[in-house]
Amino acid sequence: MGALLLTAFTFEAYLNHLGEHLLSLWSYPERRGVEKKYDVLCDALGIAPDFSRRPYQTLGQLLRFRDALAHGRSEILEETKMISVRDDPERHSPRTRCEECCTLQNARLAKIGVEALITGMHERAGLGDHPFKSGMTESHISVSEQGVRSHKARKPDRR
Repeated sequence: MGALLLTAFTFEAYLNHLGEHLLSLWSYPERRGVEKKYDVLCDALGIAPDFSRRPYQTLGQLLRFRDALAHGRSEILEETKMISVRDDPERHSPRTRCEECCTLQNARLAKIGVEALITGMHERAGLGDHPFKSGMTESHISVSEQGVRSHKARKPDRR
């Protein structure tokens, strides 16, 4: 669950980063959902996502998962099935759709899909082919004639 959520957050954070870089009025879509942000950036970059194919299909599933957890509601789950008296009944407790999504395979697919989408947008925006190369800090170092170094680092806003 954590891996899936963090992957969804990574995607949204990148949309915010790219939106600030490409669009001067990004504050307007920032108040919108992830899907709206993605639509705005796809339009700006000339990308036509096909949500019936991967990685777009994976993205749609990931964002629905994220929204279901972010806007969670109580659910009453009922299931009737035959189990062995030797089985632990807890192993047979019904699970929500979100719980069923929490698999290692789904986490891997989400990571691969989101990396591909981010890399594609990054390249399409003319920013190169390594969107994850610099990590979370952007640094600039300069050396003056006296040999004194100046170092400036900018960390992303963590609202």
